[in-house]
Amino acid sequence: MTASDSMLAISPVATAASAAVTRDGSARKFVFLSFRPFANDFRRYLLGALSEAGHACAHVLLNRKAMEIRTGRAFDVVTPVADLGELTRRLAGFLSSDPGGNAGVIVNSAGNSAPDVILRLWARLREHLWIYDVFDELRYDARGAKRLQWWLTDRAYVSTASGCCLLSAELKERYASAFHLNNASHLTPIRRRDDFDRRIVVTASFDDRTDFVLLDAIAQAAPEMTIDLYGAVYDNEPGILSALDRLTATHSNVRYYGRFDMDRIGEILSDYAVGLVPYRTAFGMTRFINPDKLFHYLCAGLEIIASPIPAVRCFRPYLYEAADAPAVVSALHRIRNGERRNPGDLYESLNWRVRSQEFLRMVEQLATPGRRQAS
Repeated sequence: MTASDSMLAISPVATAASAAVTRDGSARKFVFLSFRPFANDFRRYLLGALSEAGHACAHVLLNRKAMEIRTGRAFDVVTPVADLGELTRRLAGFLSSDPGGNAGVIVNSAGNSAPDVILRLWARLREHLWIYDVFDELRYDARGAKRLQWWLTDRAYVSTASGCCLLSAELKERYASAFHLNNASHLTPIRRRDDFDRRIVVTASFDDRTDFVLLDAIAQAAPEMTIDLYGAVYDNEPGILSALDRLTATHSNVRYYGRFDMDRIGEILSDYAVGLVPYRTAFGMTRFINPDKLFHYLCAGLEIIASPIPAVRCFRPYLYEAADAPAVVSALHRIRNGERRNPGDLYESLNWRVRSQEFLRMVEQLATPGRRQAS
């Protein structure tokens, strides 16, 4: 068993315990709080897996101008909410109707946003189990007063939660007693793995973490290869828009297709055999990321060439680490000559059903008296 195998495995005991929770009618209810619309929220897949396992779940969009609650097995029952008071009443009713008498579980996945909203909800629903979802280093690259504000928000969320859930294992150094719930994907392989036609895909939210210097060097060093870029520019940052414009204007073998709906990720990846993960290294903002694209590429069966950021370490047997353009070109030639590192079956362990079992085990541990995480 490799290091990645041991990290990804779920024990039979945990699986049986979760199944028992569902069978005896005492399935817990879950509420996920987010400032991301449901369609764009990567936590929707964890919610879907929990729902499939028999747990009643709700996704709450905390947009100040248009709050909504999504419920139902397909999360297609949308309830608009006028204000925080109505939201509190509806969530209290949803969570208190548990036939097994279990406390509800509220996952704070709001990031560093709107602590006034989150803390007011916590004050009124504090009898339930709160989990702080730390899906990134949530101070990012902020400086001065904003960094202090985000640090205080983080400390407040830690102090009001029964436990913290980390997307990146590297964050354990800052949240020592927290639970690491690795990322996952809902995709499965749909393309022949030996069919590499010299086109490379990059799906991303393009921002300061993207290594545009590397992309430029690859395009120049391998003009016979085509690099297709899909994704939005975060916050329409002018500098990032300019970098994309320069890249496509300079190199005819780089094509930018713009923003895409996440529901199309499987369709997009099905047309490629190689995925690129081009991040800046030795850079604070990539130290704690655990990118969705890495898991989508792995589960879709793509060969992967990735910058050596911490998140790829545990997947070294299954991909090509490349710190510069010559290393990328070397990996591409090896793939063209038939070498394959992705075994094609990683979707069996890197899926959201497995993650939901791990998450349920964490919840039951946190719900045990005296087991609240010390932070």
